[in-house]
Amino acid sequence: MNTKNIKFNQKLRSALIFVIMIFSFNVCAQKKDSIIENIGKKINYELTGYSAVHPKDIPKDIGLFIYSKDGRRMIRFFGSFRFLMNVDNRKQFLPYHIDPPQIPTGEKYFTDWNSNWTINNSVIGLDALYGEKRSVLVRFELDWKGTNSAFRIRHLFFRTQHWLIGKSWTSFNSLEFLPFTVDSHLMGGGSGARVPQIRYYDKVNKWKFQIGAEYLQTKLVKPENIDAEPRILLPSIAAKTSYDVPWGKTSAAAVVKFNRAQYLGANKRSQTVIGYGINLNALVRVGVDNFAISGYAGRGMSTYVVDYAFINTELVYNPDKEKFNGTTSLGGYMNYKRQWDANLFSTLAFGFNTLPKNKYMEELTFHYSYKAIINLFYRPTNKELEGFSAGAEFLYAARHNKNNSINNAVRPALIVMYDF
Repeated sequence: MNTKNIKFNQKLRSALIFVIMIFSFNVCAQKKDSIIENIGKKINYELTGYSAVHPKDIPKDIGLFIYSKDGRRMIRFFGSFRFLMNVDNRKQFLPYHIDPPQIPTGEKYFTDWNSNWTINNSVIGLDALYGEKRSVLVRFELDWKGTNSAFRIRHLFFRTQHWLIGKSWTSFNSLEFLPFTVDSHLMGGGSGARVPQIRYYDKVNKWKFQIGAEYLQTKLVKPENIDAEPRILLPSIAAKTSYDVPWGKTSAAAVVKFNRAQYLGANKRSQTVIGYGINLNALVRVGVDNFAISGYAGRGMSTYVVDYAFINTELVYNPDKEKFNGTTSLGGYMNYKRQWDANLFSTLAFGFNTLPKNKYMEELTFHYSYKAIINLFYRPTNKELEGFSAGAEFLYAARHNKNNSINNAVRPALIVMYDF
């Protein structure tokens, strides 16, 4: 057995032991008839607080629910099988999504048709819930999108009615306004980070709000002769408020990020650059259809934006001033969802991102991009097919560089999903 398989089996064994421990703690003393008697009982764990939901998250009423005799303890096992197929006109960084700043450029810019088939974006998870109106929820959710198909933690948190501690979506997000797409990074716009955090949240009438201290690493852009590394001394502070009405909803989010660079050369010193950003969103319902728009702007906070998840953009070294500057970023998206009938719906979406040109950056440095998606999804309302959905999508993205060169990407894709 090779090293990769040993590591994978160790991770799988650890995950199974964790599940068994939690399961045993909650239900080992229960009788079989009491479990059957309480299956289907609903403890509304939405009452444990306010948290946005990703469009492709597994619905809260799907899974295997096991309740204690008094109905105050619950274990929920859930998952989603996801089979993704796509074709690219040039090799992309990952098969799950296209981030325009990572479209191959320069010598790598040539036609290179290839296909990807993967099930690594499938998800498994567990909820452990205690209580009724004042509930405590522990969530543990994984996929296989880590290095060499290893387990990757999507969510792992402890949540009460007003507090969340652990790893989950940042408060600087636009999740409720994102379209349903095959591409897992959707359209960007400030929703790209799941971060370790401590968050407080509540709601007053139709207003919801949350604020949290979040841990998110800084990314540096620097020449090879500058020996510096990112540091974190103070956490980022992110906040969000939203308002729901019958015809739609709106939200506003803000973040302050304390970026720190540590110089490791002969002249050892540190530099702190404060980043900041704002994200505004709105959705309007027109019958069964809806239209959403989102926009963000900031400086020194681009790690919060989904399209910059795997590249360094946040702080750029300025040789003229011999220090790092925060990079200004701007972007947004709009999408229209059309419900054709009870089982069929489509999304038409367009998004963009831009970074400024700097004279001390290379000619093929990313400057701005746009991304367009059109798709068709089938999600049957038949109870016998509950949890099943399938979709086809066409994506086009273009990357514009500092020297005005343009590189594009084309991706037709199919996905089959079954939430269980």
